[in-house]
Amino acid sequence: MNFQEIKLKFRLGILTLRNRFGKIKSTKVIKSNSGLIKSILIFLPHDEKSCRIATYSFQSIFKLEGEGIFYQICIFHDNKSIADGAFNNLQIYKLNEKNGKIILSGNLIKRKKYDMILDLNPNFNLEISECIKSITANYKIGFSSKLSDLFYNIQIDRHHSSFLESDYNRIKSILNIP
Repeated sequence: MNFQEIKLKFRLGILTLRNRFGKIKSTKVIKSNSGLIKSILIFLPHDEKSCRIATYSFQSIFKLEGEGIFYQICIFHDNKSIADGAFNNLQIYKLNEKNGKIILSGNLIKRKKYDMILDLNPNFNLEISECIKSITANYKIGFSSKLSDLFYNIQIDRHHSSFLESDYNRIKSILNIP
């Protein structure tokens, strides 16, 4: 067990003891072309390899603008060069050196409500999940993990035997994203 894993387990233990975690309850149902979704916030994966795959898989998302849907793409500042030119509404986030929390750019801080938030990290990332929990949204979508019930009301099972790109295509087809 490495130091990062020990640190993560310790933080989860403290947060659990403080009762900061609670299950998200949702009674809404997504219907295709229902008009319920007008704004989407997408977090690209933190690690470089997965970020490249997600950028390639979601490069046609600009077509949502033609349907009147506002979207923003959040990317870790080290991966900015990967997504430059692929997306219109790119927002950079950084990690605070002191506490490891995510620092969002000004445009994201101003808009605290989205209809949907997508977390495209194939592996659970506590910092991003906590950030997503602090933003109001009807639908919070992420990959299934031991803790995903605490952060996401829609969870996608990750098929570890398949390519990550096929999992992203499943997400896109479920949500009618081009």
